[in-house]
Amino acid sequence: MHAVAKKLHDAGHAVRVYAADMNEDYTYQGVQVFSRHAAAAHDDTLETWPNIIFTQLSMSAAAIRIARGRPTFHMVCDDEPDRAIEKSDRLTNAIIYNSNWLRAKLSYPHASFTLHPPCDISGEPSKRRYITLINLCDHKGGKLFWALARKLPQHEFLGVRGAYGKQLISERDNVEIWPHDPDIRKVYDQTRILIMPSSYESWGRTAREAMKMSIPVICTDTRGLRENCGDAAIYCDKRKPQQWIRAIKSLADPANYERQVWFVQDRISATKDIDHELDMLVRFVENFAWRQSPGL
Repeated sequence: MHAVAKKLHDAGHAVRVYAADMNEDYTYQGVQVFSRHAAAAHDDTLETWPNIIFTQLSMSAAAIRIARGRPTFHMVCDDEPDRAIEKSDRLTNAIIYNSNWLRAKLSYPHASFTLHPPCDISGEPSKRRYITLINLCDHKGGKLFWALARKLPQHEFLGVRGAYGKQLISERDNVEIWPHDPDIRKVYDQTRILIMPSSYESWGRTAREAMKMSIPVICTDTRGLRENCGDAAIYCDKRKPQQWIRAIKSLADPANYERQVWFVQDRISATKDIDHELDMLVRFVENFAWRQSPGL
């Protein structure tokens, strides 16, 4: 959401973000972010100030109520149908999907746009050291991470605490645990292989970030990760640790590793148009909003 807010701000629009899970107000990269307390206190402002409204996750019903017919954009990142969106007016509501498979599956009859989660990272690690998992909750594969660390004591593992979910933390000599850090470049700068044993990913921004850093990815075969990585990832079954062990061992061979690096670099080159979707989104938003409210 922040990437969208910043892009709209940079395009000359006044942008305010109301975050239900924040306790303090702040400004980041020119975007004003208000806490849940401010949102409650500014309820009348929410009712009157915006010309257009963006929303995500479970807030569509509230956004439609607040909008009262103003153009509203719903950012959709999972395949659970939203009744509020289904019943919303197609003339004033538009959908922004985070992947094409999600767009095809949900198929809301509204105007829509696919914005794959933006990723502004690039380069290569300064030291390809760790087998890394970002977010150690079970949903993201925390249990498998520790199982692999036990089975492969000769390899160094890095677990990065996630911003959500119960983190599965233990201790092993070949495992380092790092805190959650908004500057994810520090993690990729020390990563040799990224693993993503996720139960569900509608896209998987982390995989895209790793590939843009020329880091091989081993992951589960979710529809989102398949759309994201194509043939550049090594796909394994989360329920079968031996597949992950074989994949990791195969990348210990320098020739295999360099081949996999080439695969991910080729994938990024082949899908470079994704990096321009934010610019296209601004035009989509402005055109849709102008059609509904020509005076904007």
